[in-house]
Amino acid sequence: MASFHIDRNRILRLARLGSAAALVVTSLATAGCNTQPAATTTQTSTGNTAVHKLGFVVLVDGELGVIDMLNFEKVQSIKIGHYGVHQVAVLPDNRTVYTGNLDDNTLVKLTISDDGKSYTQKVLGKSPVNLHLLTSSPDGRHVVVTSRLELSDEAAEKIPSSGLPDDSIAILDTQTDKIIKTIALHSPAMAAFPADGKRLYINNVHGATVSVIDTATWNVIDTLQVADKALEPLAGGKHRVAPDGLDVSPDGKWLASADYDLGTVTVWETANPANKRHITYAKGEGLPHDVRWSPDSKELWVTDYDRHPAPMDEVGNNAIGTHLRVFDVTDLKQLRTVAAPRMIQRISLPQYSKAVFLTTGIGSVLMLDRQTGALEGEVVFGALGRPVVCGMTSY
Repeated sequence: MASFHIDRNRILRLARLGSAAALVVTSLATAGCNTQPAATTTQTSTGNTAVHKLGFVVLVDGELGVIDMLNFEKVQSIKIGHYGVHQVAVLPDNRTVYTGNLDDNTLVKLTISDDGKSYTQKVLGKSPVNLHLLTSSPDGRHVVVTSRLELSDEAAEKIPSSGLPDDSIAILDTQTDKIIKTIALHSPAMAAFPADGKRLYINNVHGATVSVIDTATWNVIDTLQVADKALEPLAGGKHRVAPDGLDVSPDGKWLASADYDLGTVTVWETANPANKRHITYAKGEGLPHDVRWSPDSKELWVTDYDRHPAPMDEVGNNAIGTHLRVFDVTDLKQLRTVAAPRMIQRISLPQYSKAVFLTTGIGSVLMLDRQTGALEGEVVFGALGRPVVCGMTSY
């Protein structure tokens, strides 16, 4: 077991608490946002050389936080609206970001400078589905928009109702910035692409399923059941289960879904979904929340909560105990545990770094050594006192 400790000599940067809004989400690298090596350059589709060094963090009050990943420090916060979406789509150029304004349910496109200090913003018009999570395809040609889930009473008072049902996703063509298709699903949330982009996986929160979509036709070709046997529906046809984290291994062989109401992590072989395995948490051991495959596809990283988070209770949620557990892909046996000082929200394991990046319940991003759990740095965007929903970061 790897214990968590602070090695002060290894801390790169600890940003001071500011007045900016608390961190809500990050589109974690392998959860649909494209990860490129931060210290290298690649050619974009326009022939321009882009330096991949920026991270993007969604803040609860409708701001987009920008991080310099080479120096691991805050660059700026960009105001989008009054309340933020829960995940942004970052194209492979590491400069083009699709997000949304929940004030009027409009899609927004940002083009950001290489150093992250300047940007242009373009409103693309109304989204045909409620804005919730945005995810880019690996080639950057398409952005997937999933519907916003049901809101708490407090959140609903702040966000105007769009009048749209929470049961569809929209596909946006980034060459034209137009929606080319909407697909009816059942409470869709997280989206994940394999590296070849031939499939799209969407977990359906209240359906306890994962939809498999052929990206050549944008048709649903399969529905994967999270549980081994049918679950009894609750009122309104919902199930007592919440598939949350979703990720495809970089080699494309495995799909993992974290389901904290069932207390399981489900792993499918993508070429043969009938080959399905579970990591089952014992009672009191934790509620699995997010999943992330290591860059070599040999390890599955899982976050867990020791109790359910309460909506809009940032102070209380920060006291929730969490762990990082690392499992071997071969037999799903636990390899090690990394303890955390506060509630972890999402995980990022970028290819270019030996660190693991985590979003927290106090509006910050942690950088930890993957093997020892030693804290190497922290970038802070907010502080306790503002509500945090669920977290993600895009690197």
